[in-house]
Amino acid sequence: MKNNPLTLTSPTGERTIVLMGSACFTLADALAMLDEAIYGPKHTRREEGPVAIISSMPICLPSGTLTAVAGVTAARARVRVGLPFSEAFIARDATGATIQRDIALLDGTNVYQNGMAELVDGTRLRAIEFIRTKYARALSKQQKDILRLAISSVGAEDLCYRQMDGDVLPGVYALDFAAVRRLGDQVRLFKVIVSDVQERMPGVSRETIAKALRDAGMRPRLGSRAHRPSSASIAPQLV
Repeated sequence: MKNNPLTLTSPTGERTIVLMGSACFTLADALAMLDEAIYGPKHTRREEGPVAIISSMPICLPSGTLTAVAGVTAARARVRVGLPFSEAFIARDATGATIQRDIALLDGTNVYQNGMAELVDGTRLRAIEFIRTKYARALSKQQKDILRLAISSVGAEDLCYRQMDGDVLPGVYALDFAAVRRLGDQVRLFKVIVSDVQERMPGVSRETIAKALRDAGMRPRLGSRAHRPSSASIAPQLV
């Protein structure tokens, strides 16, 4: 599989290689990417015990849809495959029956050489396939830039960005659109946001800024009285 790895370095100097598994539909696909990155395309891995660990973090998309950022990390190397947004998975249980479950159940799952996955409660599954989240549209690069500046304008970075994994993914944060939506419900800073964004992005119209914020779920109410949001009132909800 073709991929463009990203190398991250933690404050202690440890490096993690992150592969974007946009073409991964199954756990077997993710394991194949890990093997190729660690051992090369022709190496056959032979290891005892868990060879990888699945992690899953719930996140909200601009549409309000709840999904998860998931990944498969090698147990003995700092290499991780990041999976597409997924909301559920299907697999075969010990009886051979096909089941479908919320992807949150995979968080902390150990994966073995033969492809068997052992959940934290001891349940063993095989042939895991990820069910991708369907969403109508993604934000454009310009819209992402506008949203980033808007969040900075109201000083809400700590509220809207969630660290994914401080050890495996140092410095990587996910934007929590549930927090963005609640932010828009409570701030009265649209004029300030427009002014700040246009100062950083000359030529961007007020209408373009408003549409970007609407598409992200952030709908700040108009008003002359400006106030900063409090972390107690709109802290990201973990689901």
